[in-house]
Amino acid sequence: PDGISVLSPPWCKVKAMIQAMREYPNAQFFLYLDSDAAISEKFFWNSSLTILAATWLDNVNKPILLNQDAKSFWCANALPRQGHDDRHCLNAGIVFWRRHPLALQFLHTWWNTSVYQNDPYSIRARNKWPWEQNGLQHAAQRLPAATTIVPHPERFHLFWPGRRGCIKPMCFAHLIEACCVIDHHCANRNDKFRLAQRAYSHVTNNKKRNLDDAILLQSSVRPLIMEIDRRSLVDKARAAALLSNTGMIPS
Repeated sequence: PDGISVLSPPWCKVKAMIQAMREYPNAQFFLYLDSDAAISEKFFWNSSLTILAATWLDNVNKPILLNQDAKSFWCANALPRQGHDDRHCLNAGIVFWRRHPLALQFLHTWWNTSVYQNDPYSIRARNKWPWEQNGLQHAAQRLPAATTIVPHPERFHLFWPGRRGCIKPMCFAHLIEACCVIDHHCANRNDKFRLAQRAYSHVTNNKKRNLDDAILLQSSVRPLIMEIDRRSLVDKARAAALLSNTGMIPS
């Protein structure tokens, strides 16, 4: 935002959301998904974002829908350690919003957190995990009137009984087994490696795939290398070797 600071690739999602509102002036609803998220098969029948809007965005003055994270390392350790007065632990992988001046203000506030100078965690987040997720917490704290938090706004993080059951009363986004509208496949770094491995198996086992399949696969797998925890050179080497075998990046 300041034309000087260098940001890690995950921050590009925030800029893309702002750009989407500008480039599609007639669009009324927007849905951002990380590369490891997809509409659940259970909800394929629902092709209309307006139905989701009617379900969750019932308050015309709260145009941003944000999804809570579960009791993860982020919620239980990293975020509380920052010492901010956060009411909710949020996940930046899925964002749903309606065209509204408050929505645009929220996105710009989120984007501008990348150049905060008075918070050491924000300075670190420019190029290290939790990246833009740290900024989302700041934006939600500063503009609570713009956001609807789901699925359990009365709690710090969402509650999921685990693989024994679904999130209730209704879930917007979480792991595949949680019965949500959106499946967020990767819970951690190891999950990202497993997703890349499945993509590699798809490439090697499906010799008759067409060009469209290859392009779709590349768009899904290539961003994984940017999501890998950059603190470990060994992990980066593993990821690079795995993805180079798919033909998605040069070896």
